Amino acid sequence: MALAGYREATRAALRLWEEIYQGDPQDTIAQAYYGGCLTLEARNAGVNDMTFRNTAEGLKLVRAVEREAGNLRLRYLRAYLTYNAPDDTFRMNEQAIEDFVYLKQTYEEDNYSFDTELYHQILYDLGLAYMRANELEQAKEVWSQLLQVCEDPKYKELLEEKGQ
Repeated sequence: MALAGYREATRAALRLWEEIYQGDPQDTIAQAYYGGCLTLEARNAGVNDMTFRNTAEGLKLVRAVEREAGNLRLRYLRAYLTYNAPDDTFRMNEQAIEDFVYLKQTYEEDNYSFDTELYHQILYDLGLAYMRANELEQAKEVWSQLLQVCEDPKYKELLEEKGQ
């Protein structure tokens, strides 16, 4: 619910993960989720100095993924936080692409790694991240793959809206 923008859910998650993180600041999961909650809280707060500081601090904590690069949950969290961070300020789109590609390859090597619908969403969002980076051929390639493996009409409709 916090990811969907529900402010009370974000605040509740922030309080919970802050307490867990303060109890064990070396816990990679706690670092990443606390950092994620900081960035979500900053997103919900609007633009001001506190927003910038919380987002920067949150993204720094999410870097905890680097200590557990194979942790799919952490990669997923970082992928979507960096994907949703304002790229004009934080330049995080490349990180999002890297994490989406990692998740995509992981699923393709072992399709029991996570849910197929999540794989489809990752393909769609990877294409969007490539578009933001002005890597149009890569976006088209990923979206073509999505349409080959997914029968859900929502993606076809979304891509048609984008002129793809």
